[in-house]
This record gives sequence, structure tokens and C-alpha cells, in this order.
Amino acid sequence: MVHKEKRERLQAFSERLRTALNSAGIKQHGAGAMLHRLTGVTPKAASKWINGESYPGKESLELIADRLSVRAEWLEYGVPPMKTNGNVQSAHSYRSRKRAPVISWVQAGSWTEANDYLQPGDGDSWEDIPDNANSDCFWLRVVGDSMTSQAGISVPEGFLILVDPHGHADNGRLVVAKLIDSDEVTFKKLVIDGGKKYLKPLNPAYPVIEITSDCRVVGVVIEAKQKFP
Repeated sequence: MVHKEKRERLQAFSERLRTALNSAGIKQHGAGAMLHRLTGVTPKAASKWINGESYPGKESLELIADRLSVRAEWLEYGVPPMKTNGNVQSAHSYRSRKRAPVISWVQAGSWTEANDYLQPGDGDSWEDIPDNANSDCFWLRVVGDSMTSQAGISVPEGFLILVDPHGHADNGRLVVAKLIDSDEVTFKKLVIDGGKKYLKPLNPAYPVIEITSDCRVVGVVIEAKQKFP
């Protein structure tokens, strides 16, 4: 009897979640990806919520409810009304908790080649991003001192950089680029001079790399921050 009641509760939650997703205009095909991006759980875990196999945790549930503009009490227990009145804000607002994964330098090289940007890796961790940042952004942790400078902009080792794969790689922008003969990406300043393009380290001790057909820009760095342990 206990197992039957649990299954019924899970199924009822699944139906409410699907209703909320449909109401928000999110198709079932992309629902798992959205929940994965929003809460940081694996796509498999998100699919279990949709299929009525498990419940999300309290924080994830409130994030989902806020994003879909439904009341958390309705989503969790079915307590009406379903919709918020526009003034209700959960303790963990979606707009203040938009996040992106911290991925490896190897994963970054294939990020824009994947059919689903979420699949190159679930990320070692997740960090907040600005509300107006692209949903396909990702974080990288700086390794080495090639972008450490004694004057002007400096991005030392250990800093986190936010990469927008859809950003415009204009002259002077900080970019992440992939060398075809390397498994990893590199973080440099893009310099366009005389019709040629170069990747320039901020640390003058490192050489400038000319961009040829063997190199492509993966994304533009739009933010950098220091994350203390």
C-alpha cells in the first residue's frame, strides 16, 4: 500500500510538472534540457522528475516553480491555485540563480560542435551568470599565467571566466580559441591587424599566435571572477 501511494504521488507530481511545462510553452522534447540547465542536475535525473520516478529537492522545486510561474505549493502538493499572481517570489528566484557549468578545457573545445550544448559534460560545478547572459555560456577556470599582466587587464590563474559561444569576436576582445592540433582550448586576447588575426597573451613573456585555418574561436569571454575556496 505504501509503495502504491508513493507511485501515485510521483505520478501526480509528474502530471503537474508536465502541465506547468506545457503552460510555459516548453515542449516535452526540450523539457529535460531546460530542467538540467536550471537546476544543475543531470539530464537523467531531470527525466525521472518528468516521468514520475522521483521528486526534485526543495531548492530545485522552488527554482522550477519560479521559472514556470506556478506556485511551489501547487507544483509539490497540488494546492490551488496553480499560477502565481505576478507578485509571488520564491526564496530562490530563477532570475537570480541562472547558472552555467564549470567545464574542462578539453570539453570546451567541443562545446559548440555538440547537438546539445548540455552534453559535452555536466560540469564539475555550477556558477551563477548574469540574467542577460546567453543560456549556452559556460565557465572555465584559468590555468597558468599567460593572461596575467602587471598593467591593465589581468586574469590570473585560478580565476573563472564566463565564455559566450555566440559572442562577437571583435578586435581587442578576450576569446577562447581551439587549435586544431590540440585537445584543449586556449585563452587569449584577439588582435586584428592588417587583415591578419592573432591570439595575444596579456603576459608579454609568452609568444603571440597567428590565427590560421588551423584555429577557430570557440567563444568570447564576457566576465571574469575570483572564486575563493
